[in-house]
Amino acid sequence: MTGLHDETVGRLGADRVMAHEVLFKHRHGATTPDFHREMIEDLHSPAAKRLTIAFRGSGKSTLAEEALIIMASFGEFRNCVLIGESYQRACDRLRAIRFEFETNDLLRGMFDDQIGSTWQEAKLVLKNGVCLQALGSGQSLRGVKHLDARPDFCFIDDLESEDTASTPEAREKLSSWVYAVLLRALEPFARLRMAATPLDPEALAVKLMKDEDWNGKVYPVEYLDEDGIRRASWPEKYPLAWIDRERDSYVRAGKLRVWEQEMMCRAVDPATRIFLPAQMRYEPRVRTFEPVFAVYDPARTVGRRSAGTGRAIGSWVGSKLIIWEASGPYWRPDEIIADMFEVDEKYAPVLIGVEIDGLEEFIKQPLRAAQIERRKILPLEMLRAPKGKEDFIKGLQPYFAAREVIFAGARESFVQAEEQLVNFPTGLKDIPNAMAYLLRIRPGHPVYAEFSNANIAILNRIRGTFYLGVNADHGATTGVLVQFDRGALHVLAAWVEEEDPGVALRHIVESAALEAGSGDIVCYAPRSHFGTGVDQIGLRAAALKIPIEMRRGGDLISGRGELRRMTTSSLRGQPAFLVASSASWVLRALSGGYAFPFGKDEPKAGIYRTLVEGLEGLAGLLGAGLGRQDRDVHWETARDGRKYISARG
Repeated sequence: MTGLHDETVGRLGADRVMAHEVLFKHRHGATTPDFHREMIEDLHSPAAKRLTIAFRGSGKSTLAEEALIIMASFGEFRNCVLIGESYQRACDRLRAIRFEFETNDLLRGMFDDQIGSTWQEAKLVLKNGVCLQALGSGQSLRGVKHLDARPDFCFIDDLESEDTASTPEAREKLSSWVYAVLLRALEPFARLRMAATPLDPEALAVKLMKDEDWNGKVYPVEYLDEDGIRRASWPEKYPLAWIDRERDSYVRAGKLRVWEQEMMCRAVDPATRIFLPAQMRYEPRVRTFEPVFAVYDPARTVGRRSAGTGRAIGSWVGSKLIIWEASGPYWRPDEIIADMFEVDEKYAPVLIGVEIDGLEEFIKQPLRAAQIERRKILPLEMLRAPKGKEDFIKGLQPYFAAREVIFAGARESFVQAEEQLVNFPTGLKDIPNAMAYLLRIRPGHPVYAEFSNANIAILNRIRGTFYLGVNADHGATTGVLVQFDRGALHVLAAWVEEEDPGVALRHIVESAALEAGSGDIVCYAPRSHFGTGVDQIGLRAAALKIPIEMRRGGDLISGRGELRRMTTSSLRGQPAFLVASSASWVLRALSGGYAFPFGKDEPKAGIYRTLVEGLEGLAGLLGAGLGRQDRDVHWETARDGRKYISARG
């Protein structure tokens, strides 16, 4: 029996992984995972220092207890100190070791009864002369010698707490104690083992990870293998399904930072948490005339743990940002495009911004094809991603801090958005990123700031002449169909074609003819198309080919003034300037698309400027008698000599 006993003990001494599995089988309810084998080898290694950062519940402290029992039983150190975050925590660890020495029959059978002369809460002395002592951080280490031996082994277990890691002063105090007190109390060639959780990017354990002497290793609850496939570190105890459920519960609670810290071993500075639950403002409201802007940040892949498509639909009302919808669905390109058309139908947005970095063919080509197929133009603006996404998203913080971001509905409709905001900068950022673009595409000052819901109506065609204001630039051709009803200017329909006039003008004229029915159409274009130089745009040449007579419009500045006055004037109890609710392109333009960029005195170039200048060219002729044949019109002359329709008509 003695020979077999000695052989067994020898095998356990040579194979420490087997020693843990055999001697402490009752503590190992699950199959030993691969990372446990690494941790065991590091604990027993002859190396001077080893640091292990592992997820909560990984068993790092349990394995350390077992390793200390085995090494103490083999007499591999003389004096071991266990350092805990507090004295009581260290005593708890020593109590578990003491319990094994007292009750583990297999251990007692292999190494005999080791209960020695000193068997206290904070100090054990085994029969073989080995000493184990428990101490808390910050304690004096005077008197830790055992007989003549200073500690030659030290196990540091979760030394830091939220208090000692939360401020620079507390971190410095703890670090000074470790270097000035703890390390100086050990034998020069003592072995140190440290198990930790990263509580702050500047915490001691995180800093020691960068010190090659410690040879630190990190074990998160899950990881990506060499093929980029998600793997659970301990699949039997913590499978991916469990990980997903638990992580989602932390996300819902706004505690993703805690999950990242405790389970993914990634330290996150609490100070970076800039969107707080108290800043989330929910107010159910009905949209009336607010101009809408939509943003999409398409995902490159589709999968539960990959990024989603960030989607935000909002309106600026003064300094307040109203969010009508915000979500992060896992959509493929065709689903993203289908939603854009639905949003266009529902909100008639001024602009639909799409982040396209690296996605030119992924999204742009299908978008072009869909617009051609549906014969419908979307007000698209391709957006380039910012250099620093987190700093870009932080631009929202002042608005949330001032509670000027309003989610238009119940909280239940925006749970996903709140989760991503509250957990920022950890976790998914798709929705906050899309919302941040609403700052970038925010319009300047609307040229027609006076235009309101009162200027929108359901308009009927009347018998008489129709006027078509056309315009074109190098990107689009536009048309606006209007009528005068006893002095009031009615915008009936509008068209935007992203084609040159040679292709688009005929379609616009034909569409206007259908709207006018049997009525006559008189076509006008801004004066810029009637210069003496080369007609680079080709609008007049396109009109000759149709053929249709194209007349010269009025001065744009004068026309803008006329429209502004009519916007706030009334005739017979109705605004003198009305736009049909179906003329969505004009409504988008006047509600915000046609605007002065901040700090500029010229309207922003683009389809809205092209469209409205066609209308302003018509309005510029009002003083010259355009529409004068209509009845009940009262004309007055301004101080500068220009004529306008008076509200007294």
